[in-house]
Amino acid sequence: MLAANKLWLLSNEYGLSLELAGFADQGWTEELLDKAFERLERRVVNPFNYWELYEDVDELVGMLPYRPNLKAVIDVPGQVARYGSAGVELDNI
Repeated sequence: MLAANKLWLLSNEYGLSLELAGFADQGWTEELLDKAFERLERRVVNPFNYWELYEDVDELVGMLPYRPNLKAVIDVPGQVARYGSAGVELDNI
């Protein structure tokens, strides 16, 4: 929950809209994302405005150039390089 609190503070301070992304090839489904979103809502620390299910990370990466309002993609250290200059490690926020 510490990460969720940190993201909420960040989004609140800078007026950012955060998307919770899930990847079907990693086992995420719309139902699981909805359940995760609802669980965060009940704990009053949901920093995300909405969620989106992608087939895989490549689908998200392919869409990055077409999202001019995107400021960053926050992920764990082992994944962040895939997003190029948009990638930000969760621990570096």
